[in-house]
Amino acid sequence: MRDKPYLIIDVRNNGGGSDHLAELVVGRFITHKVVCSISFQRQAGTDMYKKIVAIAEPRGPWRYRGKIAVLINEGCASACEHFVSGMFEAGAMLVGTPTSGACGWSKTIDLPAGVKLSCSLTFPLHGKVPSPLNGIQPHHLVMPTIDDLRQGRDTLLEKAINLQDSNYDSSSMRSEKI
Repeated sequence: MRDKPYLIIDVRNNGGGSDHLAELVVGRFITHKVVCSISFQRQAGTDMYKKIVAIAEPRGPWRYRGKIAVLINEGCASACEHFVSGMFEAGAMLVGTPTSGACGWSKTIDLPAGVKLSCSLTFPLHGKVPSPLNGIQPHHLVMPTIDDLRQGRDTLLEKAINLQDSNYDSSSMRSEKI
């Protein structure tokens, strides 16, 4: 894999998982530390917030050096957005539609009639943007049409392949060292 000129990672419809695992994967694509997210967690019973900065560090005996595209959509949430944000900071090109902007670390509140309400315990920033307001925006917005879906066309993948085959410079997308 490390000798391939580009890599496309598809995380569409990934509802999340572990922020720590996301940071470990991001670590294989970076040469310096990057911020995956900054979260503000409300302290119970107060109006105080604790700031949590999640940083991915380089790891493993080698790093992938080719061009990277990450396919995203509105189904990406929680730890998946943490991963997408880290890959954005690592210089990956994001292709698709904005992520959901859904935060993890939620608390479930039981309401009458068996209704459950999930409330986020944090307010994260991904890529220096409050993602609950907008999600994480792609570099290249690709919105599949009804006809695309009916024909089984994967327009996000097609766009990523076309962009990767072009001569874009991914180094201009990489973040500064922290």
